Amino acid sequence: MSRKILKQEQEDIPPVSCFLIKVASRCNLDCDYCYVYQHADQSWKDMPKFLGQYEIKTFISRLSDYISEKSLKKILVILHGGEPILFGMKRIIDLSNSIRAGVSNCEVDISLQTNGVLLTDEACQLFEVNNISVSLSLDGPKEIHNLHRPFRTGKDSFYEVSRALELLQKYPTIFTGVISVIDPRFPASRYFEYFDKYDIPSLDFLLPDANYLKPAPYIKNSPDLYVNWLIDAFSTWFNQYPHISVRTFESLILSLTGDEKTGTDAFGFGDVSLLCIETDGSYHDLDVLKVTKEGQSNLGYNVSNLSIIKVLQSEKIKLHRKLLSKKGMSKKCLECDVLNVCGGGAVPHRFSGDFDNPSIYCNELYALISHAKKTLTKVIQNEHDDNGTIKLKDLDLEVNSYCLRIDKNKSFYQLLHKYKAYSSRKLLVTLDELRANDFLTEEAYSLVVSLNKNDFESFSIKPAIKFYHVIANSYLSGVKRKNLVGSEIDIDWDKISSYVSNKFISNSFPQINVSDNWLRLPFEGVVEFQSDSSNKFKNLMLDAFEIIKEYDRELYNEILHLSPSIQFIHDTTASPDKAVSFSDNTVPGCLYIGCECSGEMISRNLAAESIIHEHLHQKLHMLQNFIDLFIQNYPYVESPWREELRPPSGLLHAIFVFVEVFSFWCYLFKNGKIPPKELTSANNALKEVFQQLNIGFDTLKKTNLSSKGMELQKTLIEKFEKDSEYCQIHF
Repeated sequence: MSRKILKQEQEDIPPVSCFLIKVASRCNLDCDYCYVYQHADQSWKDMPKFLGQYEIKTFISRLSDYISEKSLKKILVILHGGEPILFGMKRIIDLSNSIRAGVSNCEVDISLQTNGVLLTDEACQLFEVNNISVSLSLDGPKEIHNLHRPFRTGKDSFYEVSRALELLQKYPTIFTGVISVIDPRFPASRYFEYFDKYDIPSLDFLLPDANYLKPAPYIKNSPDLYVNWLIDAFSTWFNQYPHISVRTFESLILSLTGDEKTGTDAFGFGDVSLLCIETDGSYHDLDVLKVTKEGQSNLGYNVSNLSIIKVLQSEKIKLHRKLLSKKGMSKKCLECDVLNVCGGGAVPHRFSGDFDNPSIYCNELYALISHAKKTLTKVIQNEHDDNGTIKLKDLDLEVNSYCLRIDKNKSFYQLLHKYKAYSSRKLLVTLDELRANDFLTEEAYSLVVSLNKNDFESFSIKPAIKFYHVIANSYLSGVKRKNLVGSEIDIDWDKISSYVSNKFISNSFPQINVSDNWLRLPFEGVVEFQSDSSNKFKNLMLDAFEIIKEYDRELYNEILHLSPSIQFIHDTTASPDKAVSFSDNTVPGCLYIGCECSGEMISRNLAAESIIHEHLHQKLHMLQNFIDLFIQNYPYVESPWREELRPPSGLLHAIFVFVEVFSFWCYLFKNGKIPPKELTSANNALKEVFQQLNIGFDTLKKTNLSSKGMELQKTLIEKFEKDSEYCQIHF
């Protein structure tokens, strides 16, 4: 019987919402690099050939309990093998239907990874009718594919697999993409020339699985072989084939441009998000861990004897989570300037008997990331030169004034003016490109650009328009943005004209929970957006703004100008006893606020703190656009607010926010604005922030701050010390 998870259990359970089900343990191909059949773990030989009915029934029951316990609204199930179609089409359809029927109030996406040789038109029709998506494994043109993916008889498989690719062109609603393991002896252009002939939704190039006990093929005699291939592949894609969606390269670009939520299996960081079920019903961790040693992926339990919740609290899962966090990084990784992108590399690729190493592909990843960074920097510099936009780092701003809101907040409005001018120029360039490429109609374009200069500048920094700008820039660069559950973000380019109204442009009062899809698209499937028909949450926000106005009117006005939108959210993955809020640079200026905690409305003081907290992130982001606060943003450092290591800029963000939060709560204490029933919890929280800030400042002093960064640090320390004394709270 399912139960709700106790709050103290939340942090012990990784956010798993993806389940890889091995429906067949055998394969009809004999790929020479296969992590299942050609590496250390040979347990497949003792597995049942197919997943049994008892295991299916028991797993679905376990899955139903897990979904209920975690209150999940969406999961992904991947049917895998071996070759999953060996399981038989009828059993695949029956299994899929049984899974969907066996869980309630949860959307179930089902996909299948196939080598394609058994794929037929009839099978594709069944997949389409039953909403099962298909991804294909194909290693490029004939001369490359046949080298590595023969039938078990030795016969070439290219004809059958290429036929499957052509077949999937007829079924775009189910075709999700191709994965291709590269052979670095062949130029990257050969791969792109081949795949460019087809309409492939997503293409991913994979390095052959390797580790320190079994290095990559060909590398002994050619140490730079993979380095050269990756650089060549990125350049070829970026300059000639940007219309092809290459998952690893797109994720790399997004990471380099500040999106920390992206990533692929090639990189580390993150958390355990997938659980495997073998044909005997045994629970397994990441399947590719089979390349390390016998039994490494096996979690030691079966669907017949343990719940999913319990298995996710097992020691091996704890180890895997550690390896994806600061505690699992090697010393070399912690000192590396691209750790924020690389994350130490894929965990299986770090193995040498233990995992205390960088990826075996460390040199390759470093070279690729560095090359991509140089490429993007050059493009940005060229854009600035060509379009006459301002040079972002040339601004001489009084950081002390910006932080403390001195002289009627003059520095903030000075920077806001620059931000508007820059954003409007960039938006105009983007609109011109959209029109030139026939994505934006002349009518919609004319409506937007007809705005006068002041209105267009104000228009350009509204959260929905900033989102439009972010997505359009990615799209024009050939990179299709995805939301947090991996679905492509698709918007109507002409809809921008519907935002051209005096009310939208001039409205400085917060737009509270407006029904605007552009503010919600990037986060669908991860957080729930809450309705507020009774206006109880809206009234809470209005009360919160009143207390902010009493605390500091300049801060209140600042929020109205820079962070004017609020959306109400419920994060199903968060601990139920924590007030949740976030902001994100995909939708800059929108604050996402959870108004309930442990099933009850949060206080107006907590609501005000959430607004201040998220706005301060936006304020610092705006400053960072114009001023370098660090000479170098590495190595990664400890943060008292996060379990994982953070870049120094991440630590500065936390300090910048919590110095103001501390000041706000000191004001509340000093002025008797905390209800008696909240005094104890508020005092405990303030003590914790006090301790965290002291630790944070000690760490920040050891980082490579620029002169402006040191000026900001000095201002923050002085403000923190003054507030501590002013509040007369002794810890």
